[in-house]
Amino acid sequence: MSRVRLILRVTSTVVCALGIGIAMHTYSNAKTEKAAAPLPAPVLVQEEELVRAPIEVTGITLTAADASVTSSRVVPEPPRDPETPRLGCKVATTATVAAAATVNLVVTAPCYPNERVTIHHQGMMFTGVVDTSGQLNVVVPVLAERAVFVVAFANGTGAVTTAHVPDVTLYDRVAMQWSDVDGLQVHAREFGASYGDVGHVWSGIDQDASKLTNGLGGAVMRLGTIDTLKPQLVEVYTFPRQNAKKSGSIQLSIESEVTQVNCGRDVDAQVLNMTDGQSLQTRDIVFSMPGCDTVGDFLVLNNLFE
Repeated sequence: MSRVRLILRVTSTVVCALGIGIAMHTYSNAKTEKAAAPLPAPVLVQEEELVRAPIEVTGITLTAADASVTSSRVVPEPPRDPETPRLGCKVATTATVAAAATVNLVVTAPCYPNERVTIHHQGMMFTGVVDTSGQLNVVVPVLAERAVFVVAFANGTGAVTTAHVPDVTLYDRVAMQWSDVDGLQVHAREFGASYGDVGHVWSGIDQDASKLTNGLGGAVMRLGTIDTLKPQLVEVYTFPRQNAKKSGSIQLSIESEVTQVNCGRDVDAQVLNMTDGQSLQTRDIVFSMPGCDTVGDFLVLNNLFE
């Protein structure tokens, strides 16, 4: 309570007390002297006749409160929220070695359901979306014997894991990665095969992992989710170099259907090449899609791979 309110309250109390004392004293004398006198008739006063004079308070001096004065009023503590356990929000990832120099990559992020995540591996990167429980499972063809994987969410939260994949040297791999637009494809025509033949391999056909492990042919794997913000996509062609049942040349090309989304645009892409047991090599490429008057046609880029 401030000093001003304290003085006003004390003053009001004293005035009231004095008034009560005067009234009691007057009534006591009147009762003694005129006990037998009849009471006067009550006088009716209209409400309009009552005039409430304003009370003017003057001479108030502001002073500091006495430090020795303490209030006896006990202020109760506000109620506290009940303590409930908080679900762990740590992002974790594991990589388990699988057939044909691949790993089963598992991302666990319970606090990021339905969120976009980017996966990085040896310069290769692609986007994915975790499910409603915050988990993502994906098979990734590795590009190094000591494979390092980094997963990162948009806010910078992420995790790192590694896997030792010694049989990666048994395979040749060529990857192409790009962003934003859909429709790009890696096509392989093995040993003179034409389009539609058994030796024509691309991501639009059923992939049989046993072909790789048994040396019967290659496979193309597509990585990345297109239905997300700024998607990053990869297509990886793998051929079993060490145990192939056939020998000969393989023709690789990049192809894309011209659509209303990609027509007339420049596409930035990157080629990653790991062949003949050599270390991974990368090359940046830029190509222009045909104009929108050619929607429905296909663009074919040859001689990008050896």
